[in-house]
Amino acid sequence: MKCTACGGEVPENAAFCPLCGQSLSGAGSPHDPVVVTVGNVPPEDVPSADAQPAAGAEAPGAQADAQPVAGAGQAQPQPSEADAQPVAGPSGAPQAQQPYGAAPGAQPYAAPVQPYAAPAPQPQPQPQSQPQPQPVYAEGCVSAAMADIRATDGWFKRMMFLGLVGCVPILNFTVQGYALNWSREVPFGGRTVMPKSVVNGKNFEIGFYNFVIILVFNLVSSFVAGIVAIVPLLGWLAAIAIALVASVFTSLCAVRMAMMQQLGEGFRIGEAWKAFKRNWTGLAIAVIGPGLVAAVVVAALVSIGSVFLALGIALPASLATSAGVTSGVLALFGALGIVGVLVFVALVLVSMGISMIAHVVVSRAVAHWIGRYAHEWTAEAGRLVY
Repeated sequence: MKCTACGGEVPENAAFCPLCGQSLSGAGSPHDPVVVTVGNVPPEDVPSADAQPAAGAEAPGAQADAQPVAGAGQAQPQPSEADAQPVAGPSGAPQAQQPYGAAPGAQPYAAPVQPYAAPAPQPQPQPQSQPQPQPVYAEGCVSAAMADIRATDGWFKRMMFLGLVGCVPILNFTVQGYALNWSREVPFGGRTVMPKSVVNGKNFEIGFYNFVIILVFNLVSSFVAGIVAIVPLLGWLAAIAIALVASVFTSLCAVRMAMMQQLGEGFRIGEAWKAFKRNWTGLAIAVIGPGLVAAVVVAALVSIGSVFLALGIALPASLATSAGVTSGVLALFGALGIVGVLVFVALVLVSMGISMIAHVVVSRAVAHWIGRYAHEWTAEAGRLVY
């Protein structure tokens, strides 16, 4: 059906026109003012369109333009008679006027232009019991330690010198302390070259503490491994595993002792165990890997040196006792023997340097591991040392 006032389409049996608000009950004429009851306000409390404004008051149209739309429970201002008339469009046909208070171009009973948007869910913090993912570093601990060693000019000569000093009793403590004192800077962010001073009191002290830690860990691990090794096969494998774990813990506790500068800190097994669980595979590679590589290389060099030594000593000696060998041949083999001995000595020195490289790399790599996975030790060391 159509509205008698604006000519717009309205639903069947509607009491009011949804477009202009005209009553469709037939009780009033199209020109009667429309009274809308909002909330609990009775119709007689709503001023009609014919009511004259009081003196000094503004026109109803101006008040409607100036005042916002009333909320629920308040009387709504009514459209005037002129507002209820249809507006002719460009083609001359009457167009339905928007309901009072509606935005221009809005459809009646249409959905809001911007529907309600629920707030974005906030990420919930993960429980502390769940394991946190470990960060991925571009360079491994062993590679970083080797890069630190190569940054020193003449680093291989320094390693061979350390190897020679390490062969001297008592002074070998200074070599171990040298490696630990140089490595302790890494968790604090230090990346300096190897210091020139090797034999000094501080290196000797740290090296002696390291000797005590190694002695205690080896005694305990040997006792436990000896008991486990009673079981054939599986016991032997367990004994090897115990020895490897003990070597890893020894290196970790030794670097902690060097960081804290106290012997007792090297026996904080609980703190070492908490750090060990964070990335035990990386720590095992940092401790066991360099030693295995150095052991293979040293074994090969010693084997080659033994061959030269045998050719240089045993062969000339056997020829000297043989008949018909001229003095010139003996002199030639004697010279070859001297060369063989020199080659053997050189290979032994190189082997000592390689072994010392492995020792320093292990200390430095463990320090890099602590800086990545046990960085809280630096704050603890700052409280103890300073």
